[in-house]
Amino acid sequence: MLSLYAKDSMVDFLVQKLDYKIRCALSPFAVAKEYKAHLDTLNRDGCVVFEEYFSPEQVDEFLEDIEAAKRRQDLTRVANGHIDTGISRVYDVAAVAPMTRKIFEDPMILSLIKGYCSSKCELLKTFYEEKREVGTSSQSNHHHFDDWRHRIKVWVYLTDVTENQAPTTITLGSHKNHLWRYWPEYNYFLHFRTDENNRYTEMTDYSGMFWPHEAATIRKLWKYKEKTITGKKGTMFIFDSRALHRSTVLKEGERKIVTGYYTYKGLGL
Repeated sequence: MLSLYAKDSMVDFLVQKLDYKIRCALSPFAVAKEYKAHLDTLNRDGCVVFEEYFSPEQVDEFLEDIEAAKRRQDLTRVANGHIDTGISRVYDVAAVAPMTRKIFEDPMILSLIKGYCSSKCELLKTFYEEKREVGTSSQSNHHHFDDWRHRIKVWVYLTDVTENQAPTTITLGSHKNHLWRYWPEYNYFLHFRTDENNRYTEMTDYSGMFWPHEAATIRKLWKYKEKTITGKKGTMFIFDSRALHRSTVLKEGERKIVTGYYTYKGLGL
């Protein structure tokens, strides 16, 4: 019989989870007074939305720089960009389209993220994404969480997003350390594996995912509410992707976003 204290046991996971929580708690960040109401919302809901945070002119600058980057190289080869399941991405967008650094260096964004997680929270990755294939689905349309540790995401809509333009849906409050999380997180801990370059593998595709009836039961038992994030171009939201969330299928038009992932000391994928 496997020892409870063996590597990859439940106890091993719980010890690592506790160690992680302590490390974050021991590296706090003081958030400026003017941002504290937003931090309270992020702590309560796991998500905070800022409508039209970036002006139309700024968004146009982002898009112009991204389009210039795409012209310099084929889209599929821009710093690990890829195309699958109806989604086109350009990775390392902050490097190939430097105008977008205004997003990832924004003082309020950095303050909220560090105040929420730790002063040692760092930008892990950035990318640009566009959806243009109407009706194309992917596994991310299922409710899922991204990690048992913080993986805080900043999303900026570069186009207007209604319920027809594939908005992201987040289950508010589900980021909290409630009892239902322990077994799914342990399962994730056991199975989520990246390759030697910290990229996705077959072991990552469905880790942390839930069937629709499972997500519905969790919402009912814990009285969570779902929020669909729509907004004009320039709308920005920050969310803790430990919360249950899902993408949606594009019904008409297109959707363009820029996003960045922040984690404790750059851990994770």
